[in-house]
Amino acid sequence: MKKRNITWGLVIVVIAFLISPGAAQAQMETKSGDMVLTAGAGLSALSFGFNGNFQFNVTNKIAAHPSVNYNNYGGGTLLSVDAWAGYHGLKNIPFLNASAEGKENIDAYLMFGPTYYSGQDESGFAFGAGGGARYYLNDKIGITVEGKYRMIVGDGYSYVKWYEVGVGLSYSL
Repeated sequence: MKKRNITWGLVIVVIAFLISPGAAQAQMETKSGDMVLTAGAGLSALSFGFNGNFQFNVTNKIAAHPSVNYNNYGGGTLLSVDAWAGYHGLKNIPFLNASAEGKENIDAYLMFGPTYYSGQDESGFAFGAGGGARYYLNDKIGITVEGKYRMIVGDGYSYVKWYEVGVGLSYSL
């Protein structure tokens, strides 16, 4: 029961941060219509995996973050598809004040949303939250670091959770 309260508490804190009036101010100016492709690899609670992500900015600060993730675990595989939303332009994070040639080149964001997963023995839906930052090396190429946390509830499972931490190479279209 205690783990359940901690998990829901984390979700509530993330949502409250996203909707609070002073939560964001652009570090890296993202614009409506911007698109970014990212290919990455990372570690999760399951094992090593790969992912592909497409970011589409609906507004200057709100983006769609669909992604496909592939992981190996204990002799099996897990394929998951995230349909997440992201909030870009976080402020008051000291290490994000880096700039190159006077140009701000970091895009920090929070994400959350549903995930569909399919493994060897089961499939279903999960809910997740996470965050990331993209450091632009130039106008088109960037390095992305993300952390994601997912939670499955139902069908005999009592809060099965898994995390994922990865790094990727991004290309702005």
